[in-house]
Amino acid sequence: RGFFTSVVSDCIKSFRHHEHVKDGKDSFDDAVSNFIGTLKDDDIISLTGIQYTHHQKQKDAEGKETSTPITEYGVLVHYKA
Repeated sequence: RGFFTSVVSDCIKSFRHHEHVKDGKDSFDDAVSNFIGTLKDDDIISLTGIQYTHHQKQKDAEGKETSTPITEYGVLVHYKA
């Protein structure tokens, strides 16, 4: 008889706030909640808030593209796959 073991791997899913804002609508909370809702409670290892900086591109009055650093927030979900 063979001996089988189940291999559980840890995964991390990142949610960065700026990736969930479109046309003035913020869907960050819904995206995080919907993802967490797909997991079993016992499979969630940790939820960690993060702070990061990304560069927001825009055009100045002369039409030149500029970049402004913006401090944002997000969440890392560490879970069992």
